[in-house]
Amino acid sequence: MLLSVGAIVIVISGGLGWFVGSNGRLSEAAVLGTGFAVPVTPGALALYGIAVSTALLGGLFALVELASRLEGDGRTE
Repeated sequence: MLLSVGAIVIVISGGLGWFVGSNGRLSEAAVLGTGFAVPVTPGALALYGIAVSTALLGGLFALVELASRLEGDGRTE
């Protein structure tokens, strides 16, 4: 169930990136004040949205998996 919700979030992120890139008036956008800049095109922003949401959800799912394994190893029956 969580994987399907994660997949839906990733698809929505790509769609929103495509929408924002289609309506953007800038040529490039800096990422959170870093030196990295993303071109404001539909494809680039869609890929950026997909990459960021995949990385964040992957990290969260990995932490949940780690917590689940640590809790399971600590039990004595």
